[in-house]
Amino acid sequence: MRYSQLYILLLILFALKTAHADSTLVFSNPQGEEEKSLLTYHVKNGQLRLIDGNSERINIYTKAKQTFSTTDIQNNTTSNIDAQLLDKQVEIMTKQRMAKLALVEQEFEKKTARMKVEEIEIAQSLINQLKYPEFYGAHTLLKISKTNQSKTIANIDCVVYELYRANMLLKKVCIANNKSLKLSADDYDTLINFYRFNYTTQTRLLIASGKTDFMHVDYQQENIDGIPIEVTIMTKQGDRLESIIQKVSTDKLSDTLFSIQKH
Repeated sequence: MRYSQLYILLLILFALKTAHADSTLVFSNPQGEEEKSLLTYHVKNGQLRLIDGNSERINIYTKAKQTFSTTDIQNNTTSNIDAQLLDKQVEIMTKQRMAKLALVEQEFEKKTARMKVEEIEIAQSLINQLKYPEFYGAHTLLKISKTNQSKTIANIDCVVYELYRANMLLKKVCIANNKSLKLSADDYDTLINFYRFNYTTQTRLLIASGKTDFMHVDYQQENIDGIPIEVTIMTKQGDRLESIIQKVSTDKLSDTLFSIQKH
């Protein structure tokens, strides 16, 4: 075998070896107590283990099955969230919302004769939001846009995006793509999938219940490549840092991290 062929073979073998590197991302919430404020993602072979502070719950997302399981190891109980369960819960919450809507509409009919035109328009708008939250909810006014600002946090480059509702700035998010994160392709894809799953789960439940005043963003739908490594909420009391990345590691992870070991 020629040296050039051997060199190419070694490169291929090295690429295969590093393609399945494990990943760990640690975030902190500066507002919380130090031991409770860390949020850790361990990623390996299409699975993501989420560790929230010092909680003893085992939280695992499996990309292939699009399933999130959470286990209380003290009580030996496990709950799973998947598309089928989410559909059922959305159906239940939608029925509850429609029952509430029926009562609101009854009260509206009773008071319509005594209301001014402006009051009727406001009331009708609120009814529409409750009746058709996916089309009239506050979330429909959300818009995220890229700025010319960039940052380097924990040696990771990111680009700042701003999230508005109408003309109100709600938060700033610094997005890092995989060129900066340097994760394996599979780990990065698992992480992106988890963010999409988390967004879909939360927002579908909130919309079904008629609560649309949220600030979650579907980065994939917005064609934004990356994950937020810093999130700052804008409030009347001033800017509040919600989360910030502390470190990224590609050290090998034990398989036991992704298994459920109940007491």
